[in-house]
Amino acid sequence: MQDAKNILIDYVKENQEKLYRIAFSYSKDEDASLDIVQEAIAKALKNINKLKEEKYLKTWFYRILINECLQDIKKKKRITTCELQEIENQIQWNDNINADGIDIYKHIQNLNEKLRTVIILRFFEDMKIEEIARITKTNQNTVKSRLYKGLKELKKLIERRGKKVKNIQKAKEVYNAIKIPEQLNYMVNRAIYHERKRNKFVFKPVKHVLSTAICIFFVFTIMINVNPSFAMSISEIPILGDIAKVFTVKEYRVEDKEKLINAKIPAIENTGNTELEKRINYEIMLKMDEILKEAEQRAAEYKEAVIETGGKEEDYQPINIQIDYEVGYSSEKIVSFVILKSETLASAYTERFFYNIDIETGKKLNLRDVLGNDYKKIVDETIYKEIEERSKNPDNVYFTKDEYGFSGIENEYQNFYINSEGKVVIVFEKYEIAPGYMGAQEFVIN
Repeated sequence: MQDAKNILIDYVKENQEKLYRIAFSYSKDEDASLDIVQEAIAKALKNINKLKEEKYLKTWFYRILINECLQDIKKKKRITTCELQEIENQIQWNDNINADGIDIYKHIQNLNEKLRTVIILRFFEDMKIEEIARITKTNQNTVKSRLYKGLKELKKLIERRGKKVKNIQKAKEVYNAIKIPEQLNYMVNRAIYHERKRNKFVFKPVKHVLSTAICIFFVFTIMINVNPSFAMSISEIPILGDIAKVFTVKEYRVEDKEKLINAKIPAIENTGNTELEKRINYEIMLKMDEILKEAEQRAAEYKEAVIETGGKEEDYQPINIQIDYEVGYSSEKIVSFVILKSETLASAYTERFFYNIDIETGKKLNLRDVLGNDYKKIVDETIYKEIEERSKNPDNVYFTKDEYGFSGIENEYQNFYINSEGKVVIVFEKYEIAPGYMGAQEFVIN
């Protein structure tokens, strides 16, 4: 479905302002709307293989977007009442906007979500009844009924003020004039970028690992010290006492007008397997080098975009990168640790890179290695049961199967680490099985 993914990427890039306006029509909050759009894109890209026919890509994506809007309302219990002053602050004024349009738009925003949705899609997004039915997962008669009811209630609301519904297109002019935040393009590109670069946590050997200890040490040292602006200090501090195999090989801080980077770089040692240590440490440094270069590039690009859209250089907020690690389990046979990268610019984003290593063989462990051939049954049953239990709390919301929620792990390379008790912990990143506000989800497998 690579072609479909590229089509989706092109679509969201070309229509990002429309997507934002829809999100804003529900949330009435700039930051929330940006998050909604970003989450919808991330979710769509992750589940693009579930799109049956590419001709329905638009309606398929709109359904995901609107579901994200509704989830936001449900979680945050947003008050949807829209006042005149709010609208005036939301829009970029032009000659096509008048008081009647603002009034109609206000009353549309004050309709219930189902009626508001069909009116926005029909009159503001110019969608056909058939398309709206696909988006709302209803039949065409239901859409027509909601349109009729929505227009009737809209007429009633306006006539109570002694006015009459004239041309609903006047409200469309207000809708199209909703201010677009300058960071929207960055947020869209970031969602796309992170999906393209998303670490699958399937560990592949480095093809050209240098064979001698001298060469490895040379490459390792150069990669750490390549940037003279780095203020570095070596800290060889074991994490888990005498049996620890993971330590901090480098700590550094980089700060300039575009970025602020604080990093702790881990390495493994004292495994008794020198070649393993060389290979894993080399891979870690390659990953760190990649992360830092990508961060610097994004920082430069975003700063340029801010200036090009009328912003001032002094108003630019540097990108903030934090790199750290956590050791889950360490013994004479197995070491499990996670490298964490947190990036903050317009909003926060976290990535985790999982290392579960058999010290004796040098193999990177998967779920089959740890749990046996029945790993999928064991994991799926545990997670289904735990989701059911957690969902008893009304604040916990998980995507249903129709919303591309959890339907079983795909294979033995599902993200996981081993905790201090020696138990497998399955990890789902933000957006995978629950709305973004739920964060990453972890499940302990007994």
